[in-house]
Amino acid sequence: MKQPRFSIIVPVYNVEKYLPSALESVLQQTFQDWECICVDDGSKDSSGAILDEFAARDSRFVIVHKTNGGVSSARNQALELARGEFITSLDGDDLLHPKTLELCDNSLRKYPAVKLLLQGWREFPGEDFSNTFPELSPQDTETHLMDCSKTIPTKVWFHWYFVTQIWKREIIQHHRFDTTLSLGEDRLFFQTSLDDISEVLVLSAPLYAYRIHNASLSHSGFTPKKIMESFLAWQYTYDYQTKSPKTIPGICLRRLIRGAYLEPPLRLLQCPRNDDLRNAWKQYFDRIAIYPEHHLPARYRWRVALCSRTRSRFLAWLFFVLPLRISLSITTILHALHLR
Repeated sequence: MKQPRFSIIVPVYNVEKYLPSALESVLQQTFQDWECICVDDGSKDSSGAILDEFAARDSRFVIVHKTNGGVSSARNQALELARGEFITSLDGDDLLHPKTLELCDNSLRKYPAVKLLLQGWREFPGEDFSNTFPELSPQDTETHLMDCSKTIPTKVWFHWYFVTQIWKREIIQHHRFDTTLSLGEDRLFFQTSLDDISEVLVLSAPLYAYRIHNASLSHSGFTPKKIMESFLAWQYTYDYQTKSPKTIPGICLRRLIRGAYLEPPLRLLQCPRNDDLRNAWKQYFDRIAIYPEHHLPARYRWRVALCSRTRSRFLAWLFFVLPLRISLSITTILHALHLR
């Protein structure tokens, strides 16, 4: 069987409302050498039946039905089955530009040694398809080759969304998503996989459309459980970075520290008081107590040490939440002044 140029993996869970348009955006690709591996992760709605209908229409759709195990589990199973020379992803409620694969293929053929391409994306509200994909300008289709042999550039590091990445199969065929995480799993996956990359091709065109709606996993509201999953993903990523042979710019390091230490108290203080919240606070203080403080910049060490030893929510607010809110407020004001 001929190897396809691209494998598109689609994890699916209870997205019957949006799934047909997502799969139609695959069928409408101007570049046709692809396979689409869809993993139904135990959906309770008609998503599984919709997948079977598309597989009956086009044999390039490969469908797997499994018991629910989370998005990481679904992606891992798709990675096991992917045969394409390059692997990319699509969430079941999002859309691909009709020229996504064509433009990516053109760019990759210009740079045959490249093993990772990053494409642009844009957001659109749930039901509003108007101007989802505006006409691409010549500047949109320009590519930039970025050196990642020793330092991960800022533009690359912040591009951690798996759905906007096109990987050479040989690079990620042995990498897998952490199945204990349902938030931040793509950030950790990206960080660990970048060690095998020496250069990255960036295509600025917004070829991926990310749908914003209340039911999406990342926009369905914070709970103590979700806050802690995101926190653990940030900590795992920060821990990996401290051992990585590659460095990252200061702005990226500050974002890692913010996610691994500063943000959880900010989120937890906004949750209603109950047993889940109390357990989350305990888990937070337990984690920062065992975390290697010597990896932190000096200005953070004493604050983390004092919070972990006193387990004081007030100190967490004083040392982490208050400075973060001040910083965010200043950023908002400067942004507003810049727009004037």
